Amino acid sequence: MNKVDTTKFMELLKSELSIEEFSGVPCSNLKYLINYAKNKDMYTEVPNEGEAVAYSAGAYIGGKRVAIMMQNSGISNAMSALSSLSGIFEIPQVFIIGHRGIDGPGTDEPQHNITGKVCPQWLMSCNVNVLPFRVLDTEDDDFDTLEDMIKFAKEVLEVEKQS
Repeated sequence: MNKVDTTKFMELLKSELSIEEFSGVPCSNLKYLINYAKNKDMYTEVPNEGEAVAYSAGAYIGGKRVAIMMQNSGISNAMSALSSLSGIFEIPQVFIIGHRGIDGPGTDEPQHNITGKVCPQWLMSCNVNVLPFRVLDTEDDDFDTLEDMIKFAKEVLEVEKQS
């Protein structure tokens, strides 16, 4: 996230989406966000992405909103919890996903080449009410793009709350 001020982004997530905590699996693309949350004692590291989804769902049932941070290769690990827990019980969740391997072979670790290409299709195949998402280009997108996305997510989450 080249052009994004970590503190400003994280504070916006807290103020606009009522995020109280973050959970997930380490990702080098999200290291600044994860370190920010850890330093504020707002991060719970879990052994896999499915557990991050379950942790966030349990927190939501308990009245707390926890955002999930992971790299895109972890979506396959999260699919079962997404489809059998979050989807069935219509639990709204906020995901921050590091999109690795998007630029093709030789630009990232080999295991990310396949997942980089199929990440958007994986999200759609979970067959749950996935918010529209956008893959951000770290070269062209800036904080205004993220701010607009957060405002849109807030509108959708407000509609979900009223349903």
